[in-house]
Amino acid sequence: MTSRVGPFTLVALVFLSCNGSEFTPLEVPEGCNPLAFDYDCLLPYPSDFFLMEDDLMPSGRRLVHGPAAPSYPDGKPADPTAPFTLDGFSRVGPILALFPGGIDSSMLPSPRQTWDASIEPDNPTVIVEADTGRRVHHLAELDPLAESDERRVLFIRPLERLADGKRYVVAIQGLADRQGRPVNAPRGFQRIRDGTYRGDPVLEAVGQRFENEVFPVLEAAGLGRDDIILAWDFTVSSRENSTADMLSVREQAMAFLESHQPSIEIDYVQQDYDEVIWERIDGRFESPMFLDSAEPG
Repeated sequence: MTSRVGPFTLVALVFLSCNGSEFTPLEVPEGCNPLAFDYDCLLPYPSDFFLMEDDLMPSGRRLVHGPAAPSYPDGKPADPTAPFTLDGFSRVGPILALFPGGIDSSMLPSPRQTWDASIEPDNPTVIVEADTGRRVHHLAELDPLAESDERRVLFIRPLERLADGKRYVVAIQGLADRQGRPVNAPRGFQRIRDGTYRGDPVLEAVGQRFENEVFPVLEAAGLGRDDIILAWDFTVSSRENSTADMLSVREQAMAFLESHQPSIEIDYVQQDYDEVIWERIDGRFESPMFLDSAEPG
C-alpha cells in the first residue's frame, strides 16, 4: 500500500529560530503527519495527530485519517477504520515507524532476549505509559517482506494489552544503519526536538504540544532529549467506544430470545462423512442478524 499525498501547503515565509538562525517553513503535504512526512504521510503510527475534537465521542475526540489514509496501487482508499467511528487506537495493534536508510536490526529487542531488555534505559525503542511513567515491555522487528529498506517498516509490538483510554508516548533513540552510522531524525521531528519550529505554521502547534505533553514524559522516564531521533504519542480508544457495538448485539440477542423460543430444524445427518469428519449435520435456526448481508464472505 501507498499513502495518498494531498496538495502541498506552500508557505513563503522565513522565520527565525530561538538561536537567531533562519529557517524556511517545511512544505508538508496537506493532512500528513509532519514529524516524518519526508518518509511517509501516515507514519509514525498510531499517532494522536489524527485525533480531532468531537464532543459526541466518549473520549471527546474522533479518529480521522483524511488525506494520510493509505490507498491501494489503483488509488482506491484502503483505510480499515473508515467504516467505523473510533475515538482512539487499538489496544493490541503494532506501532509503526519508518527509517528509509535502513536499520541495524541487531540493536532491537527481540524474542531471543529477556522481556526486561526492552525496558532498559538505553534500549533503542521505548513505550511509556504517560500518566504513570511506567515503561511497557515490547518487541521490535523490521518488516521481513519489504522489497527494500526504503519501505521497510519498523514494528514495535507491546507485550501487554494496552489500557482503555490511556495515552502512551513512544520514543526511538540510538539507532544505527547497516553500516554502523547513526540514524538521523526526520526533519519535522528534528525541528521540534531542537526548538527550531517556532514561527512555522505547520509545526508550531505540534511543537508546543510536544513541549507540554511528550518531552516531559520522556525526560521523566530518563531519556535525553538530544538523543531521541523520533517520538510521538497516541491514545487508546475508550472502553465504551470499543465495546458498545458488541454489547448492543448481546442486549438485542437476549431480548430476542426472551420473546422467541429457540427453534432448530435438522435437515440432514450423515455419519462417516469422510476421512476427516465423522458426522455431518445440516440444519437451520432463526436468530437476529447483525451483518449487512446473509451471504457468506
